[in-house]
Amino acid sequence: MENLNDMESSNNRNNMETLESLLKSYLQSNEKRLDRIEAKIDTMADTIVAIARAEEKLINLEEARDRTSTRISNVEKNVYTLDRKVSEYIGSKTFSDKFFWLAVTASGTLMSAYLINNYIT
Repeated sequence: MENLNDMESSNNRNNMETLESLLKSYLQSNEKRLDRIEAKIDTMADTIVAIARAEEKLINLEEARDRTSTRISNVEKNVYTLDRKVSEYIGSKTFSDKFFWLAVTASGTLMSAYLINNYIT
């Protein structure tokens, strides 16, 4: 009986050692697996941060485009207003020029007539 007990004890020890060995192997493989999962999660986190930065840049570019569009619209309005004022100025300047030269011609004619009447005759 003692032999049987010793054999059972030996078998139990062998079984325990085998179980411990299997458990250690399982834990090591799980640890490697968890390390790979952790590395993938870190890569995904870096990718998400990069995407968030890219999205922020896109938002800033869109806002800058909107501001630029508004400025261009304002410049177009100012150019239109300036063009209209220049056209009005050219029209009034043409009239002013004609009136000025008419006045100069009339003054010259009057002075010539006065000089002819008073000094020549």
